[in-house]
Order: sequence, then C-alpha cells, then structure tokens
Amino acid sequence: MTRALLPYWLMTGQFTEARRWHDRAVPALGGLDAPAAPGLAWAVFGAGVLAVQQGDFAAGGPLLARATELARAAADEDLAAHVTDARGMLAFYSGDLPAAQAEFESALAVSERAGFSDPTALVTYSRLASVCLLTFELDRAARLCEECLRRCHELGEQWARGTALWTRGAARWLSGDNPAALADVLACLRIKEQLGDLHTIAMSFDLLSVCLATDDAERTAVLHGASERLWTLLNAPVLMGPAYAEIRKSGAATARGALGEERFDALVSHGYALPLAAALAVARGEAPAAPADGGPGAEARPLTRRERQIAGLVADGLGNREIAEQLYLSKRTVDSHLEHIFTKLGFTSRTQLAAWVLERRPAE
Repeated sequence: MTRALLPYWLMTGQFTEARRWHDRAVPALGGLDAPAAPGLAWAVFGAGVLAVQQGDFAAGGPLLARATELARAAADEDLAAHVTDARGMLAFYSGDLPAAQAEFESALAVSERAGFSDPTALVTYSRLASVCLLTFELDRAARLCEECLRRCHELGEQWARGTALWTRGAARWLSGDNPAALADVLACLRIKEQLGDLHTIAMSFDLLSVCLATDDAERTAVLHGASERLWTLLNAPVLMGPAYAEIRKSGAATARGALGEERFDALVSHGYALPLAAALAVARGEAPAAPADGGPGAEARPLTRRERQIAGLVADGLGNREIAEQLYLSKRTVDSHLEHIFTKLGFTSRTQLAAWVLERRPAE
C-alpha cells in the first residue's frame, strides 16, 4: 500500500502522513536488517525520500543507503533510478552540487536504459537542470528542460512536465528574461493546481515573488506569505539548497525595501492568511495583492514558524505530549508555545485554534 500511494503522497506534498505510514510499513516487513525483498526495498526508499523532503537528513541518509543495497539485491531498475535520484536530492539540498550532479546523471542513465518505464522518473531532468542553474550552465539547463518537456509530451506525463516548466522559468529569470519566466511559472501553476501539488505550488509562489520583486512589491510580499504558509503546512523547511534560500530572501528584501518594514509585514501576514484559491488568484494577477481595510492583513501578528507548526498539529488532533514527541521538544516547551499562540490570536481553547487553522488550510 505504501508503494502504491508514495507517488500520490509525494506529488501532493502529504509528507507527514506518508512518513507515519512508512514508519509502520518498514517494521511490518521485517525492519531495516531484514533480508532483501522488493516490498521492503520500496518501503525503505519511501521512508528515506520523505525524510529528505522534510529536511531530516540525519534519518534520510542512512535510509537511502540501505535502500541502495536493497534495490541492488532486488535488481529493480525503476527503484534503482528513484533511489539514486533521492540521493541526488539529499546532496542538492545539503549544498553539495558536484555530488548531486553525479547522482542525477546516474539516475537518468538508469531510467533511459529502462525507457522511462516509470514516467515520473522524468523529473530527474529538471533536478539535474537545477544543478546546472546554480553552476551557471544555463544553456545546458535549458536543453535538459526541453528534453524533459519533449519526453513528457510523448508519454503524456503532466507532473514532471509542470516541474520542467518551473525549472525552465527559473533559467529564463536567471538569464534576465522576466516575461518568459513568468509565462513558464504560470503554466506550471496551471498543471500543479490541477494535481494538488502543494510542494511545487509553494516553489512557484517563491519564483513568482522573485520575478515580480522589482515591479510589483505588494504582490511579492503577499506571495512570500502564501508560500510561507504552504511550507509550514508541508512540515518541510524551505530548503532546495542554500542558493534557493538566498534567492528567496533577495526577493523579500527587495520588496521590503520598496514597501517599508510595516507595510511589508502586513502584506506577508495577509498572504499567509489567504486560502489557497485566493493566493492562486493573486499569483495569476486575477485579484489585487493589497488587502482591504480590516481584511486578513490586519489580523493578529503572524505566528512564528514553530508556532504555526504546533498549531497545525493541534488541528490534526494531537495532544501536547504527542506534539512534543513528534517535534522532539519537551512538553513544557510545547505548553509555552501554545500559551503564546493563544495570546497572539486571542483564543482560549484548542477548538478555536483548530478551527482557525482548518479555515486557512488548502482544500484537499
């Protein structure tokens, strides 16, 4: 079941739920030290790639190392390609670009030999192109994206196509072609919105905010807040490597300089509070960025990342001790965070907090 659902969980960004099921699946299949078997191999890989997606590299590294051994023993080329791609993601998110490039090229070679029997493996083209963007091999990045788009068209693969459009958009932005970059990221959003891919939607909001930073500071600030909420809901840090984080910060800094600290913070808070459909309308330019007087931008000062994370777990029905165990915090720390949350929002009960969180979650 975890193998069948893993692509869905990854594509829709349901990393936390997926990790919980994989934490049950691996022991049920005998554990990490059990003899190699296809079911165990896929479960260990799933646990590893999900850990990487949530920035838990300490757990993800050993899991992917074991998945590599199991994939080799199972002689499963599709799995081998996915595991190698995941090792590339781990290196990329850690900032080790040479290692990431080597892993992604190896994963592509395996998938090409297999004729992309699993079309979702086409996403590795975009990941290798992302490495090329950061090493300023823009021409190669563009060629990789075009090849990915060509193969996606042949195979009817949409998820990888949307990611290739995002990556080509990033390449065009780095090349100074903002209009083409905006066209690509909006085309990506049309696909990812239909698929419910919250992870790439968050990335698209980030790229749009950077593209718009000079010409539309208000829209940049709102999209920065909207992406921040999605990253929090995904329970994933804004990683994508140190360079990604710096580019994202640069867009925010440009908008802050144009708007001033107070106005920028109000618009970020407004973006954070927007439902996903409303945020997408702002991204497409179909709705004004600035909130009306007394609108969401005027509500209580925004919660910190940790406070939003804890509020989300309260909405999921977890008690304070369960939250502490999941986040590796003391119960006393969780109690303190909740006191601050209630004070900021003017709430007196967990029910009020849960309702507030659920109102702001994207529709599933």
